[in-house]
Amino acid sequence: MPLALRVDGGMDDEFHRRVLRLHGFDQGLQRGILAVGKPRRNGLGRAKRMPVCYNADRHSFQEATMNCAAVLKELEAMGTAQHRKVYARHGVAPPLFGVSYKNQGLLAKKLKCNHALACELWDSGNHDARVLATMVADPAQIDARLAERWVKDLGNYVLCDAFAKLIARTAVAEAKAQKWLASKKEWIGRAGWTIVAHLAGSDGAMDDAELLALLPQIEARIHTAPNRVRDAMNMALISIGVRNAKLRRAALASAKRIGKVEVDHGATGCKTPDAADYIAKTVAYRQRKAAAR
Repeated sequence: MPLALRVDGGMDDEFHRRVLRLHGFDQGLQRGILAVGKPRRNGLGRAKRMPVCYNADRHSFQEATMNCAAVLKELEAMGTAQHRKVYARHGVAPPLFGVSYKNQGLLAKKLKCNHALACELWDSGNHDARVLATMVADPAQIDARLAERWVKDLGNYVLCDAFAKLIARTAVAEAKAQKWLASKKEWIGRAGWTIVAHLAGSDGAMDDAELLALLPQIEARIHTAPNRVRDAMNMALISIGVRNAKLRRAALASAKRIGKVEVDHGATGCKTPDAADYIAKTVAYRQRKAAAR
């Protein structure tokens, strides 16, 4: 799901597509899939998210062959001045190396799932290392205490969304989302609503009643929330609206009452998608796909 859409192409466009691909939003809503792990049923009959690493074989969690120092050295070698400039336009502050998302993904696949390494990478304080940490961390080992510690380190939407995608795969996802979406702090609030967007796209992660209860909150707060929280609330509204027909009707009614959502995307040339329009296009896309089968 686009957080913002680039209209004139260029380096920012490539950056944004890679950000969306990393976060599981690229075409994910149109396909009806968000990358938060396949649900499985627990003893109560409710679907439960299956924690999976970003890139690891689900049945083979191998130890990485590189230690933290070696990974940081490789990240530094991958960094470029051009990518540092692009990241800066998207609000990412040093320390960072400026590693492309293609190279981040390749390195993550090489490292596989390694939670101890992820913790060391996060503690380095480097932006690229922290993004990589969200790819190789083991969701099954993320508890409430670690989630609370990491969320306080967020300082830009790029890392915030990568972090939220990771937390959405954990056992503490819903509890953390409910707590954080009420926060007045921009990045904590954004993390909460971004987790909601992920959970809304995963059947059984949150039930319809829970999602419906969030719509009045979005309506009441979206125009006065911090800048990037507005963006995430709009994203959550879209995600709720494309889940099923019942939620779509409610979300479209909310979108009509909300009207245009203003988000300052800085010098990136990005724009915020209209929720009602995006929901309608997603439904139409699904109908075309179903008819073609």
